[in-house]
Amino acid sequence: LTPVKQADKLARIIHLEDRRELSGRLKDNFDDADPAVRARAALAVGRIGGKGSAEPLMDLLADSVWEVATMAATAVGFTGDRDIPLTLLETADNLPPRMTARAAEAAGRLADSNSSDVLAALKGYLSHPAPEVREKALLALFRAGDKSAAGEIILLHQRESDDLVRQACLYYLSLFGIPDAASVYVDYLADPDPDLRSLAVRGMGAVNTEDARRYVSIALNDVAPRVVATAVAALAKSNDPGIADLLTRKLAVEEDPNVIVAIIEALQRLDSETGLTEAERVTVTFPDPPIIAATVRYSAAIRKGRAI
Repeated sequence: LTPVKQADKLARIIHLEDRRELSGRLKDNFDDADPAVRARAALAVGRIGGKGSAEPLMDLLADSVWEVATMAATAVGFTGDRDIPLTLLETADNLPPRMTARAAEAAGRLADSNSSDVLAALKGYLSHPAPEVREKALLALFRAGDKSAAGEIILLHQRESDDLVRQACLYYLSLFGIPDAASVYVDYLADPDPDLRSLAVRGMGAVNTEDARRYVSIALNDVAPRVVATAVAALAKSNDPGIADLLTRKLAVEEDPNVIVAIIEALQRLDSETGLTEAERVTVTFPDPPIIAATVRYSAAIRKGRAI
């Protein structure tokens, strides 16, 4: 008999996955001699999920090929099995850091803010000797919605030497809007990476101080439109009466269509008529449909029936 080619095996796995049926035929691929087939079958089982999907993947963590074992750990996170994360982390404790990191990532997908044992285990990984484990633990805590680790993460950022771990700290603190992390945000306001600057500006927007508003206002002059748009969104949450004038002046010189829309929407959220005339002028200079639509909504919010 002609041996079944790898491509044919992978095609069959994809077909079984598309059927969304956790069948014995699919799990039989876990015993295949080809590691690529075992890994793809693990991913398929994880994506299908449901009752009985996590246990065979846990067995596959012991696979002799790292690519298969790490895929199995990742796939566990897709199963939706809320009872498996702690067992997964306990198993990963005895495995190399690469596996522990994947297990932490998977646990973060399955846990939530009520999963106290899992969250405690993930917090324990913040002091793990391997930086990749610390990084994935940070992201897992964020994914699980656990804000209670913010204080620990601020301290971790202070002592951390690994850049990716420090950036994961920024990600967690910024997206959760932790106001006590101003010292972390400041470190990235002038970073060469616009994504990191954007996170820093977003986080600084949650800090209710004059210095924080000044930092965010300065970001309106950033060369990266995404950073400027983030600054605009942060300023729109401010109760400073001078913000509307600041945004109107920025609107008068802005040329990026996405930033223009962001400014107009921010002025609407501020419920300020200060920038309405400028917004209407912009629609003549830049008659893009999104800009016109944003201006119409702004005008209707301010002028009510007179906008018609």
